[in-house]
Amino acid sequence: MRNMNWQDEYRKKLTTYEEAAKVVKTGDMVGTALGTGSCSGDMLDAILNRHEELENVRISDSIQVYPSKLYDPEFMAKLEGRITHTPIFGIVTIRKMYQAQISDFWPAMTVDAGDKYGERVNVFALMVSKPNK
Repeated sequence: MRNMNWQDEYRKKLTTYEEAAKVVKTGDMVGTALGTGSCSGDMLDAILNRHEELENVRISDSIQVYPSKLYDPEFMAKLEGRITHTPIFGIVTIRKMYQAQISDFWPAMTVDAGDKYGERVNVFALMVSKPNK
């Protein structure tokens, strides 16, 4: 068996958003990292694109910095019972979701968010950068 260097290991793990979204199953809670470490809007949208095959999925994020259909009240209203937005923090980007009463706010503080995620999240999605070397 040959040892892989980190570049080979990195290439082996590369996948599409669509393939990564297949990890999410009915009943899962998807958690994301805080702010700019959160998963991309493209990743969230790939999960949302599977709404017809999923039920009772919750996506929980914190500071919403990347555009996504997840923050569109008209789109999300059509997914009731399938995928629900459950933020632990919210900023101006999701104000319309709160006004439409589409998001289920899940209160957490910085000191307990990690424990709450650890207890409830089945899939954790975050953004990573390409290696420098």
